[in-house]
Amino acid sequence: MNPLEIKKDSAGCHFLFLPNPRWGTDTPDYILPMLEHLQKRLDQTGLLFHSGDDTKEDAWQKLLRQWEAMNRPGLIIGNARLYQKACRELPKEKVASYWEILADYGLPPAPHTHSNHFKPALVFDPWYFKEDADMQMYIRDILLMCNYEEAEDTVLTYRACTTEEAYRETFAKEAAAAQKPIVTYCNNCRDFLAEHQIPVSHMLDLIFSHTDEATQTQPPLTAAEREANLRKLREILLQAGGEEA
Repeated sequence: MNPLEIKKDSAGCHFLFLPNPRWGTDTPDYILPMLEHLQKRLDQTGLLFHSGDDTKEDAWQKLLRQWEAMNRPGLIIGNARLYQKACRELPKEKVASYWEILADYGLPPAPHTHSNHFKPALVFDPWYFKEDADMQMYIRDILLMCNYEEAEDTVLTYRACTTEEAYRETFAKEAAAAQKPIVTYCNNCRDFLAEHQIPVSHMLDLIFSHTDEATQTQPPLTAAEREANLRKLREILLQAGGEEA
């Protein structure tokens, strides 16, 4: 997959949005609306989209150099592992999850209200957030904004599993038996459940898509489809005034 790195409105920004690379490969149409919504809610928000793994040390050091050159803006991070790394290595006040910002500042006005017929839901928290009570609270607050009832996922036992494989497999079994709408905020979790023929909606589809029903059984995208989506995202951002880094 060809790498992609694009900046938009990053010069002199007070906040810098770092989307999850999978959002670019899976749902490229959401990236610009995400940025525009953040710009309406926050002061001077820029974008840095990188399709690679910024948790690798060389990429992380490059990101830090870019961040320093921008005068250390607040980071709004979509990638879970990058968010966790930034929380460990940067000042706490400089790091926020994208989900935290949505929970605190609210959602775009549309089209997320279409999902109010799904209530209540089960939330599939990814393995790396299974002990993060704050992150889980942000997600459930966003679900309430999407007109779901409070998520009924506290009775499931998958959280007691001690390996990621057992964690995912146990949730899949319990979710299939529960027969309730399932929501996740992890692209890998969405793909895992879809491969098990379990209908699942990604949180971003609830917020930015006009229909969540069509996405519930969508199979994982192929490498060619993801490559095509990156090309599409490049054109979207360049047409909107972005520049390749």
